[in-house]
Parts: sequence; structure tokens; C-alpha cells
Amino acid sequence: MCHESRLRVSMKRWFMQPSMVNDYGQSWKSIAGDLLKGQVARMINEDWKNPEVLYLGTESGLFVTFDKGKQWMRVKANLPTVPIYEITLHPRDNAMILAMHRSGVLD
Repeated sequence: MCHESRLRVSMKRWFMQPSMVNDYGQSWKSIAGDLLKGQVARMINEDWKNPEVLYLGTESGLFVTFDKGKQWMRVKANLPTVPIYEITLHPRDNAMILAMHRSGVLD
């Protein structure tokens, strides 16, 4: 028997909401947890080493959960308040690469 866990961002009430599925798409479950209402989700990514850890790119920054979406925390780490469009985790270097749009240079 095969088990699959996929994550998606689905449209709900005019804003994007993070969701997950464990049954090949038969039923989707919200993992918005305690995110602020109206938070626009852009990208969600599961950690390579710990499937309980999820990274969420939103219109207002980067969020992380350590319990599969029950409680979310904003990641500050010198990040500006900008949309995060893509999250890539580099398996060899254990680095996170973020795609964002901002006027100017971030170092």
C-alpha cells in the first residue's frame, strides 16, 4: 500500500489558504491554524528532514510551523515585509532560498 502526503494552496473566500491531503485528493484539510484571517498564501514547502515542519510564503512574509499547520510563527531573520513567491530548500547545503519582489537590494 502506498501513502502520499501532498500540500496545496487552495482558493477560499477570496484569499489563498494552505491545505493538505493524505488520501490522494479525496479530501482536503485546512492547515491555516492560527494564521491571521485574510493572509494570502503564495507558496508552501515541506521540510526535507521533518515532515511536521512547513514553510509558508505569504503576501506579508515567511511563516513556519513545527506541528503541520496548527500554530504558525512569522520568521523575521532580517527579512523585510514583502511577498514570498517561492521557497526552495537546498538538500546538500541545508539552505533556504526565497524568491521575493522588492524595489532595491537585500543583503
